Amino acid sequence: MPFNPIFSNLAGQLPLLQNAKRIIETDMKEALEWAYGSSESGPEYARIQYSTRHSRSFPLLIIQPAGNNAGIFEQGGVDQQHSFAVSIFLADEDLTNDDQAGRISLLTETLIRYYDATMMCFLSATRAQWRQNFPGAGADQGGVKVTVRNAIYGQIAQPREEAGVYIRSVNFELFIRLTESR
Repeated sequence: MPFNPIFSNLAGQLPLLQNAKRIIETDMKEALEWAYGSSESGPEYARIQYSTRHSRSFPLLIIQPAGNNAGIFEQGGVDQQHSFAVSIFLADEDLTNDDQAGRISLLTETLIRYYDATMMCFLSATRAQWRQNFPGAGADQGGVKVTVRNAIYGQIAQPREEAGVYIRSVNFELFIRLTESR
């Protein structure tokens, strides 16, 4: 017996995960310039990955699926609520100089700029950017609502120094809510 899904054009969470990465790859350079207030900003992410795993490439962005809720509307659509756990890791690889405290403070300021730039990439992305590669071209699809919340600096992954490299992080939640119809 063939499977007949009630919503054959449902995209699900995977395209949103891929689109989040694509949005950062496309918009981060300009977002960093905005966050720094000049064209002399920090480098784009050296690595973007979908899970927490060992990496020595910094700046590092991790976007991983965290949760999913879906329900059927009486009008015939699916209300989807997708959440992603996002982490940014920065490192200062040369803490051997005399101004260690100043460099660590600067790393914290830089981390805030990266958070602001990343957050604005997600919030400023267009509906088309979030819906890229969705199945069912021409399907009646509603808007996309993006929320970034609960930024936590360092409490989840404590700042630490390893072999002269000081690592600082921020973790936050990315929520994407959308409706898809038949």
